[in-house]
Amino acid sequence: DGLGYPPRQVQGFFTKDELHWHIRQRAGRLSLTSTPVNEKIAGRPYQLRAIKRVGETFERDRGRQALLVMATGTGKTRTTVALVDQLMKAGWAQRVLFLADRQALVTQA
Repeated sequence: DGLGYPPRQVQGFFTKDELHWHIRQRAGRLSLTSTPVNEKIAGRPYQLRAIKRVGETFERDRGRQALLVMATGTGKTRTTVALVDQLMKAGWAQRVLFLADRQALVTQA
């Protein structure tokens, strides 16, 4: 499903069934800008704005990387969890690995 993504080294080839699955996945994706954000997770205006901008960037640039720079206590963890929730609802992600350097952050998430 590398449409629009930077080139990567080929590690193997998809089977016919896997190709059909990838085509269905791409066709079934919803627009991130039209998928609502769960405001119970992150409802502050600047959090919603950050999620919206990441979604716009992912759709426009077909990117898969984002960096949120926010001050201490502004809800970076909650913003990220709300973004992941939106990505899953829109069909852009199935599994997400969330890493944290402190146990307190894991408890918050």
